[in-house]
Amino acid sequence: MSWQESKSYPSAMARYKFRSTPASIAKRIAEGRGQGAGSHYRPWLEVHDFPSRGVIHRPLGAKTGRVHHLFSNLEFMLFLIYDVLACITDIREQFPLLPLEETLEIARELGVKHPTDPATRYPTVMTTDFLLKLEIQHQTLFHARAAKYGTDMDDSRLREKLSIEHCYWRRRDLNWGFITDKDVPPILAANAALVHPFHLLSDLHPLNEKQVRRIAFYLNQRMRREELSLINIVTGSDQKFDLPPGKSFTVVCHLIARNVWKVDLLKPISMNKRLILL
Repeated sequence: MSWQESKSYPSAMARYKFRSTPASIAKRIAEGRGQGAGSHYRPWLEVHDFPSRGVIHRPLGAKTGRVHHLFSNLEFMLFLIYDVLACITDIREQFPLLPLEETLEIARELGVKHPTDPATRYPTVMTTDFLLKLEIQHQTLFHARAAKYGTDMDDSRLREKLSIEHCYWRRRDLNWGFITDKDVPPILAANAALVHPFHLLSDLHPLNEKQVRRIAFYLNQRMRREELSLINIVTGSDQKFDLPPGKSFTVVCHLIARNVWKVDLLKPISMNKRLILL
């Protein structure tokens, strides 16, 4: 499977395939939707259920080893960042806010309307875009994050649904927040998009693990000892190991994506500058 699959849907095809009813919700719970962790987690919503914004993404996660189901370019951009940050150890997308009775209760307390299925008129199970597991200073933390476009934040109905989501996680004393496209550091997003496609060893084909280790050792030694630009070092590596031009750079991306090499991802990874290993 490729590192990313995306598809655009014409508006005429944007039809919900899942209808909310007591039976359909019970079936999803029985299927394990919204349950498990890591490679065993299955999101409540999958891309074949609800087309969103005309674009879907199905990237293979470096941390989880499973395909993730993302419903917008913003979700995809955030996923790439989360998947390369060393402090984040698990990513669970489209996480359900269950039991349904609780979000219904919260909506009543807030005096707002709970989301319902337009066809069945039955309440829908709300979801949080990302539930993240973090390991920080030997502590395990969980953060819930909603991904919303800045242009949508003036919508009063969206703010009502976010208020339900916020209260749900506050009841669990869990860190919740929303992120817009305007909040994402562009350099961090660019770096994540650059290295993530090479997170698997198979992405470096035809190199094998032994060859990658040899190349990595050579690159590491030169980067730490010589104040040369990245292009000079990877070009020298390609020549030394008789590799196609640019192959050593994919090894650099692989090592960063796998958090084998630590770099400041808030600074541009530039071929014309020295790459500082932390």
